[in-house]
Amino acid sequence: MNDVALLELDIGPLAELPDPGASEFSPPGARFGDDYFVVRRGERLACFSNVCTHMQQPLNWAPNRFLNKSGEYVVCPAHGATYDALSGECRGGPCNGRGLTSWPVRVDNGRIIVRVPPAEMTS
Repeated sequence: MNDVALLELDIGPLAELPDPGASEFSPPGARFGDDYFVVRRGERLACFSNVCTHMQQPLNWAPNRFLNKSGEYVVCPAHGATYDALSGECRGGPCNGRGLTSWPVRVDNGRIIVRVPPAEMTS
């Protein structure tokens, strides 16, 4: 992460995020609604930029669809780059050891709170 001030966003109740599952979101003012995504596996959460490190393409193959069937991996629909769903580490394919960019995420009073750059930094 760089020195840009991050926005703190409430993206919704933890209870509404499937386990395992993922949900896309963007900061207010973004051109698209899927600049980032949150992954849930049990009680653990992770937040990533929605960009494959191989070809800089979105990682979702349909709205809120990022994970393989077991929920263990994020798999790029374009060329099959595979990332660990919680660490973002490259696990195979053309990502060549480059992991996803992660962002702070926590649960506060049952709500998912993330910290990401403002929209002007993502558009």
